[in-house]
Amino acid sequence: SSLEQTYNMNITHLIRDKYKTQQQYCVLSSNDPEDVESSKSSPTVSTRWSSLRFGGHTWLKTTAVAATISTGIAVAMLFFTFLGWNMCSSSQQKSLLKTPVPSFPKEIRLFEYNQTYMNPPSPESDMAWNKLLPDGRGYIYVKNGAQYGMEPGVEKETGEIYGVSMYHQIHCLGVIRRNYYNFAMGIQNDAPADLKKEAERQIRNEHIGHCFDYLRQAFECSADMTLEWPRTEKDGRRFQTDGRGVPHDFTLSLAKIMFRTQ
Repeated sequence: SSLEQTYNMNITHLIRDKYKTQQQYCVLSSNDPEDVESSKSSPTVSTRWSSLRFGGHTWLKTTAVAATISTGIAVAMLFFTFLGWNMCSSSQQKSLLKTPVPSFPKEIRLFEYNQTYMNPPSPESDMAWNKLLPDGRGYIYVKNGAQYGMEPGVEKETGEIYGVSMYHQIHCLGVIRRNYYNFAMGIQNDAPADLKKEAERQIRNEHIGHCFDYLRQAFECSADMTLEWPRTEKDGRRFQTDGRGVPHDFTLSLAKIMFRTQ
């Protein structure tokens, strides 16, 4: 469409000549310093627990606790997603905040299973998750952020940089994914000493608590109110809703638009 072509030209201009652009922000290139937090710090699994081993002894009690926690997390995420529409401004309304980021076009997207992202950690699945974060971890340069009511960003030689919430959310999800599989593989590999040590470390680690709370608020403020229908089972019954094949009103992100220009 003409709108998308316009965005493509703008974004291409940002990438090739970011300091002369008329836009008020630009993305960090792969050559920009990333000392805020390296984009290489991706979800990976400890090599001690990297190989899956099926069979053998199982810790029924620990496994049950892990399953209960996982189910609770999923239910909580669903609850807060539907709760959010009444707590934050609708995505269809004009933003209440001043921002240098332009409005992006929308498209309809079907939610489908993607086995690569569903699989346990492996070189292939880890690479897919890592690529969700663009070069520079999604940080952008903003010229005179104060005019948008923002506090100072991280000072760099060429200006101040700010994080993009979407990429922060993906980062947090990656951290939770990494730690979940660390525990799961520790249970599977019968590594009680390592598992206990890792559990104690994570309980003391405030990063995970931050990620849970951050994602909770992110779901509240970007609630997707798409109505989902149940899937059809082989016997014709319809009772399980998994979201597969349901179209969503999907807002193109800066990263997606950039990808289309390459």
